[in-house]
Amino acid sequence: MAMKKITFLFSLLVFTTVLNAQNLKALDEKYGFREAIFETPIDSFKNFKEVQTNFYSSTSENLSIGDYSFDKVYYAFYKKQLYSVIIKTKGYSNSRGFLSILQKAYGNGSQSNEYIEKYYWFGELVTLSYNQNSITDDATIYFSCKKLSNLKQAEKKKADAEASEQL
Repeated sequence: MAMKKITFLFSLLVFTTVLNAQNLKALDEKYGFREAIFETPIDSFKNFKEVQTNFYSSTSENLSIGDYSFDKVYYAFYKKQLYSVIIKTKGYSNSRGFLSILQKAYGNGSQSNEYIEKYYWFGELVTLSYNQNSITDDATIYFSCKKLSNLKQAEKKKADAEASEQL
């Protein structure tokens, strides 16, 4: 009887891992948000206005998915290529609704502390995070291209090292 339980639990663990991997595969296959595909040059986007250096918003953005609305959507560029999409939600219903949609699409995500509403999905090509403010219930969701994020980070590290030599 104990062996059957162990076998069942092991099978369940393998199934859950495979299911989660399939969801992460979907995240990588999407490789962006909606029609915005990572590494696409900024010149390919229409109706964008710069809101801050290398951060843009679309003047024709649909600020909802299903019954849930966003407050803002920002598109971040590095070397004139899309590398990140930042979505802001307002209020508990919109934030949790969007989290539910993310979990249906990509799996439950990793949560390091069950009392803090932070979730992470680590695909091979894309990283996704959800962070809900415990006071306002507003959330920030980040979709990031690993390739360009890593390049940006490496170049920043190199520039900082070169700057430190000037001390």
